Amino acid sequence: MSRQTLPLSVRVGIETLRANPMRTLLSTLGVVMGAASLAAVLSIGDGAERFARQQIERRGLQTVAIVARTTDTVDGLQVPRTDVPVFTPDDLRDLAAFVSPDTEVVLSYEGRGMLTVAARSARR
Repeated sequence: MSRQTLPLSVRVGIETLRANPMRTLLSTLGVVMGAASLAAVLSIGDGAERFARQQIERRGLQTVAIVARTTDTVDGLQVPRTDVPVFTPDDLRDLAAFVSPDTEVVLSYEGRGMLTVAARSARR
């Protein structure tokens, strides 16, 4: 866009905004609401993370358990999930990198099958 067409483009834009005031108002409202909702969601996430960290520090927890949910409750009934996350030793190492050195990070396994941790295999 050249310097000569910029004033013309601004003038055409302002005329279009004046010609459709309701569309302008609704578009502006949509942009403002979208930005506000994005800021709110990000703030809630940051606040939840800060709250969890403060609770862990305040209570002096040395062990944090992260458990994959294998069921959902629907109308008071336990319904098994079809897709369940499986935590690996790599997930354990990633988690250990984010906690303080004196915090214990453990991968526990319940059920039947093969469990391999640190290249050692144990039959359960």
